[in-house]
Amino acid sequence: MPHWEFPATEPIDLTVQLAAGGVSICAETIELVTVDVEPTRNGRRAEEYAEEVQVEFEDGHLSVSEPQRQDLIRHGSGLDVRVTVPTGSRASVNTASAAITCDGELGSLNARSASGDIRAAAITGDTNVNATSGKIEIGETDGTVNVKSASGAIDLGRAGGELNANTVSGKIQVGSAETSTTIHSASGAVRIERLARGEAEVATVSGDVRVKIAPRTGVYLDLASISGKVTSELEPADGSDGVDLRLYCRTISGGLRVSRADAAAFAG
Repeated sequence: MPHWEFPATEPIDLTVQLAAGGVSICAETIELVTVDVEPTRNGRRAEEYAEEVQVEFEDGHLSVSEPQRQDLIRHGSGLDVRVTVPTGSRASVNTASAAITCDGELGSLNARSASGDIRAAAITGDTNVNATSGKIEIGETDGTVNVKSASGAIDLGRAGGELNANTVSGKIQVGSAETSTTIHSASGAVRIERLARGEAEVATVSGDVRVKIAPRTGVYLDLASISGKVTSELEPADGSDGVDLRLYCRTISGGLRVSRADAAAFAG
């Protein structure tokens, strides 16, 4: 199995280009950046293909790209690329059908995949992720988040910065959105477990919308649905001490429901 090592303790910039297989990135406290490549199928041709992967490291930038031979890809072969980088490194990954998995804490992430799933644990900077049919799952982010998916679901744990999420038919679920939020979906349902402050816009065509507002948050509501049921469980006195959040929700046939988040669920 091809293996590379490069001395590095500070965050680096990582670029990966891969068609099929899988990309696994692990960010941790290390003294050596490592790259391992393994073919997804057995055979001499697949092993030779893995040996031809181009890996370069210079001036804090690590580049990993597969050879320009596409004959093995057409016959169902691919590569599993595993990279270990220092905590806080910035990653840019572009794949066709390869899944992308990021463990540890990255400084930023730019990821694109047509049919592969994209998963990341934690990102301290900006996040830009685009998937056609693959699922997008991100644990927590502190910077601006832009996520797009056609039919794959979007699942975000905590969005500390501005959030923009768009999908056609995939479900969107957000654990906690702490500042301005924009979510658009055609037929996918939208669930936000905790919305805190700023301005939030949620719009769907036929997907239901369920939003929970953080406790002690003064909120201005503007809710409308043409044929769906609209329900707000917030008391009339909410927001009398000032407006922290402005929430605008629109659906065509989907239902809308706004309620309070459980304070105990987000304590500590």
